[in-house]
Amino acid sequence: MDITTLRELRLSQRELLRLFNKVFRYDYVDLPLLETLTVLDPNYRDDDLYLALENGEVRSIVFLGLMRMRIPKDLEERFKGLAWLKAVGCVNNSAPHLDKLLEYVEDRLRCLGFTKVLVYGYSPWYLAPGPDVRYEEVIRVLRKRSYSLFTAPVDYLGEEAEGGGRTVDYLVDMEHFYVPNNVIEKRRMLEEQGYKFEDVHGPAVEEVANWVEKHFGFVWATETRLSGKRPWAGVVVARKLGGGIAGFAVYGATTVYRFGPIGTEAAERGKGVGTVLLYEALMRIRLSGVRIAVIPWTGHLFFYAGVPGVCGIRKYFIFQKKLS
Repeated sequence: MDITTLRELRLSQRELLRLFNKVFRYDYVDLPLLETLTVLDPNYRDDDLYLALENGEVRSIVFLGLMRMRIPKDLEERFKGLAWLKAVGCVNNSAPHLDKLLEYVEDRLRCLGFTKVLVYGYSPWYLAPGPDVRYEEVIRVLRKRSYSLFTAPVDYLGEEAEGGGRTVDYLVDMEHFYVPNNVIEKRRMLEEQGYKFEDVHGPAVEEVANWVEKHFGFVWATETRLSGKRPWAGVVVARKLGGGIAGFAVYGATTVYRFGPIGTEAAERGKGVGTVLLYEALMRIRLSGVRIAVIPWTGHLFFYAGVPGVCGIRKYFIFQKKLS
């Protein structure tokens, strides 16, 4: 078995895209998502992607996420000594290759001074929240190597960790999606009270991102800013009478079919603002030509379960390990 990196292997973008979809067979990696994982991640280097080969064929992948960008000082302590594995996978019957590759990467991280690792939990430049529960070989290898479910009440990115090491995606079949009459009526009533709902995209997203950072933190603000860089993406914003922001819902930030994040100001909750934002953002995904939309990485089961067209749930584990 040989271990190499993407830099050494020199795969083209097309070859890398096909490789990801071969190894991560329960994930659907399109070009926008691949760009999110690589060139749009300010921390990305092509020698962070490690591959195990047998007779020239890739058998397993471990993709590091190391925080190299400037971050708020209040998060520096949370990130101290932490590395992410933002993608871990292997083709069928390749558990031994993944085991050896993980051992190699862990040794490298120890040499670099890292003391703990998270698999995945790497928002917003993520393949998925964590390994899909159907990747049985991957999960078996992780547990063999003493990885455990992430259990901290607040995650390393400073957001509430809903469900700890277990989380889900909702899949929405947009052929059956529609805006219910009660949501249409709710929007009408809010507009009569002076609320306005508008679509923000491009450079104008920065104003919204600054508000999001103040109310919801660095990670959600970073994902909001990412939407301003994608031609299909944007933010639906609810504004109060007078122009102040009451809430927001991002669509298409990491790839065209993904929804979120979404949030409303604490004083505005319970009025239906978030519900209207949810449907407005999902409708924009539908109008982008998407067939299956994804509401990712959530524990708010009741809020999303009633969306017309919900056709499936994907379940994930997020793992952690101390290296010292």
